[in-house]
Amino acid sequence: MLIDIDWMNLNQPQQYAQLKRQVHQDFSASIVLQHYKKGDYIYFPSDTPERIYVIEEGIVKLGTYNDDGAPVVHDIIGPNYFFGNLRYLNNEYFNEFAKAATVLVVSAYHLPTIKAAFAENRTLNEWLTFMIIKRWALTEARLARISSTRPVKRVQKIIIELEQLIPNSTTLNYKWFEVISQKDIADLTGMTRQTVAKIFRELPLQEIPYYQESAMD
Repeated sequence: MLIDIDWMNLNQPQQYAQLKRQVHQDFSASIVLQHYKKGDYIYFPSDTPERIYVIEEGIVKLGTYNDDGAPVVHDIIGPNYFFGNLRYLNNEYFNEFAKAATVLVVSAYHLPTIKAAFAENRTLNEWLTFMIIKRWALTEARLARISSTRPVKRVQKIIIELEQLIPNSTTLNYKWFEVISQKDIADLTGMTRQTVAKIFRELPLQEIPYYQESAMD
């Protein structure tokens, strides 16, 4: 089935849902629904997963390890974002872990099947292109904040972004400070944890949405 995609309105829920539904119908034999508990790893940098993942419910932290072996989070994403796509590069540059920050449900797509069909299946092509651009836009917005805003504003903006992401991602009613640590915020804003901790100490509590001082590590 060929879907006429309205790119100007693809951000609308019904447009995305229609596209996703058709991909699921076309590739149902290649999709597995997987469930993870909070804290589970979907994969480690040493793994070579044969699937790409689309989040149905929950939050995922993506990251790598620095030269000292400490984890560094470079992205936090929620429903309708996909990850694991670095495996598409045939093992080149794949140095990422994916960790469930909440209870998590993902659709896992068999990568060789998706790669083989990408050029010929227009619906799949449109859907993956949209997903890639969505991730790209999120990453560019975060990078722009690092280079153009003061540290306090970086923290405030990333909290607002995460606050909007998390409550809509799960039925378990997490708050952002139950999922995201000060170290995560430091990683996402290009600062040290000590700087972020200092900002939290100095900011009035009313400027930190739903913050509870005892909840942050």
